Amino acid sequence: MSSIAVKGADTGTGVFTIESPATNTDRVLTLPDEAGTILTSGGAIDVDASAPADSVSIDSSGNVDIAQSGGFPGAGNTDIGARIASDGRLFISASGANYAGNFNVNASGEIVRFRNSGVIVGNISVTGSATAYNTSSDYRLKEDWQPVANAITDVKALKPCNFAWKADGTRVNGFLAHELAEVVPEAVHGEKDAVDDEGNPVYQGIDQSKLVPLLTAALQEAIGEIEDLKARVATLEGGA
Repeated sequence: MSSIAVKGADTGTGVFTIESPATNTDRVLTLPDEAGTILTSGGAIDVDASAPADSVSIDSSGNVDIAQSGGFPGAGNTDIGARIASDGRLFISASGANYAGNFNVNASGEIVRFRNSGVIVGNISVTGSATAYNTSSDYRLKEDWQPVANAITDVKALKPCNFAWKADGTRVNGFLAHELAEVVPEAVHGEKDAVDDEGNPVYQGIDQSKLVPLLTAALQEAIGEIEDLKARVATLEGGA
């Protein structure tokens, strides 16, 4: 075994050591201080602080693991951790659960919070078996609110259609983004026929939840007209 060590002046204890075992299977870099150790083995890198309480690991497949209180998440552990997989997916695990999904938690409440310039603009929360994607809607963030006008007229201008996705031929009901933008522009993200600097398509997207206020207002208008017609019919029948 060959090694290089930098020793402290007072005690002679190695404070920086690189070891190369004769078997040529492991490489070890040791920093024996409060930060713990950096250890490489088989292409992996571990950074431990009071191991195994808090640690970071990059394995030979390129997965990045971050763990707290009990090592890395896995069978038999009771820890909290995260993994950035080599394919770019983010996994969050708690209480010994394996990395079964992109966000894997074992309790209700917020799991992700989004901020814009320090202001909370939305979150992802879980309750029981349900997941909610919440956008900010607190009245304290709004001003000059007014009733939705001419909702029925706008709903009649919508052009819902049935179409097939080119990727797999699946048929669904929906909208064409550029047509929807003509009626409910706040429901559409992006511009029609947009491309990036290399000429690749930059596709439009739709937030269909933005249609709910319009549809609700149109339904209320329709209910009001129905109730008015019923009252007129009742008056006519009563005078007959």
